Amino acid sequence: MKKYKVEHQITINGLRKVFRGNSEREVRRKILEYEDTVRNSSTIDSIIEEWQKEHFPKLSPNTLHGYIAGSNKILDEFPGTFISDIEPSDIQRFVESLAMQGYAKKTVRNTLLVFNLVFKYAIVKGYTDKNCCQYISVPSSLPQTKRESLTPEEIQIIKDNKDKYFFPYFLLLTGLRLGEALALEKSDIDFESRRIIINKSLCWAAKEPQIKSPKTEAGKRSVILLEPLVAPLKSFKSGILFPNKDGGYITRPQYCRKWSKMCNDLNTNVTAHQFRHTYASMLYDANIDVKDAQLLLGHAQISTTLDIYTHLKAERINADLDKLNSYVSK
Repeated sequence: MKKYKVEHQITINGLRKVFRGNSEREVRRKILEYEDTVRNSSTIDSIIEEWQKEHFPKLSPNTLHGYIAGSNKILDEFPGTFISDIEPSDIQRFVESLAMQGYAKKTVRNTLLVFNLVFKYAIVKGYTDKNCCQYISVPSSLPQTKRESLTPEEIQIIKDNKDKYFFPYFLLLTGLRLGEALALEKSDIDFESRRIIINKSLCWAAKEPQIKSPKTEAGKRSVILLEPLVAPLKSFKSGILFPNKDGGYITRPQYCRKWSKMCNDLNTNVTAHQFRHTYASMLYDANIDVKDAQLLLGHAQISTTLDIYTHLKAERINADLDKLNSYVSK
């Protein structure tokens, strides 16, 4: 075994590693190279997953629910992104985009809080040396509440324009996450059993598409293929269902341009997330059991589905109370 003149031992991210060389300079260079590799290979996805495993068991159910919601919004915006590539301007644009989508001040503040906690964790673990959330603030003009589901008018607009804009209609009748829908191929559609097989998801790393497996086993599932979707999907060519113009997976800029054009053409302002929430509302209104709804939506925890159902029940009760008050006031 070769003998070295210099040896240093360091601990990074809880792992002890020994570096050896013939000089202090050589060992220091090896340490710096290793630290850069660790830092540059650390994506938001992996850091959030690690942070969740360490901290989530200590949280109360209410706090846990808020942190999961905030984490998911961050993962939707920065999938596969190296934390070292995120700048304060990126987070500022992220916060502004949440505001433009109509999220309430509390929701935006909570998401920024989660992002801040993730950055602090990453600093402690050596993944980055800066907290890009430090000077970002939530716009004071944000509303206090947010409409999650599509309105009946918006749903009708989507239905009336399904021939021209099939993708939002597909989201409406499947409740898929955006990445799940964009990763689908025609071979994932089982027309005989009327099922859509979900076994992968698209994410964007540096705006470019990447395909990954679902984060949890619950994400691997089959979704009911509703009858209105059968004939249109059968007419699709083999390959990616919703590709770019070259037939490949769509990039983030391409998707944003297409979605923005659709919203402008239809004179509406909706997000992909709203279609998923609307689908959950449809399941509730159709009296689909909460356990079955959990499987269809791909929620890892039934508490997530229960929260949605509880919220929807409260909405329906409030609407019924308004109707009753209106009736008795005549």
